[in-house]
Amino acid sequence: MAVAPRALKFRTLGAPFALRSMQQLQFTIEKLTLRSARRGPMLIELYVPESGWLRMGLGLGKSVLSYRPSEAAAKGKNGKKHSVSLARNGGSDDVVYWEWCENRHGYERRNLIDTREAIGAFEEFFKTGELTADIKWEVFKPGDV
Repeated sequence: MAVAPRALKFRTLGAPFALRSMQQLQFTIEKLTLRSARRGPMLIELYVPESGWLRMGLGLGKSVLSYRPSEAAAKGKNGKKHSVSLARNGGSDDVVYWEWCENRHGYERRNLIDTREAIGAFEEFFKTGELTADIKWEVFKPGDV
C-alpha cells in the first residue's frame, strides 16, 4: 500500500530516508536491526507529517517507543491535546541506553517492550499516523526525570 511520503532518520548527517511503502519500511527496519547488532543499540525515528515523530530502539532484544507530536497534532483533534508519550510495561526505573544521532539517550527499563510489539506499533504509525491502542502509553512530564 502506498502512502504519502514518510521520513526515517537514524543519524545526524545526511537527509532522512523517504519511505513510500510498508515494504520499504520493513526492509529498512530489518537492515537497521542487523546494523544495530554489529554496531550497538540505536534509535530510529519515523516522521509522519500530520502526526509527529515516533522513535524506536533497536539492538537490545527489547525495544522502546517514544512519541512526540507535530505542532498540528499537539493542538489535537476535537480539542484533545497530545504531548510526548512513552510505551510503558511497569518494570524498574534502571536506565538503558541507545545511540541517537551520535549521542546516547537513556530510557527507564519500565519503558522497554517486546521488539515485535514495537515494530508492529511503528508499522501502525506508518500506516495511520496514530499510536496503537495495543500498547499502554504514558505521558512524559519533564519533572519525571
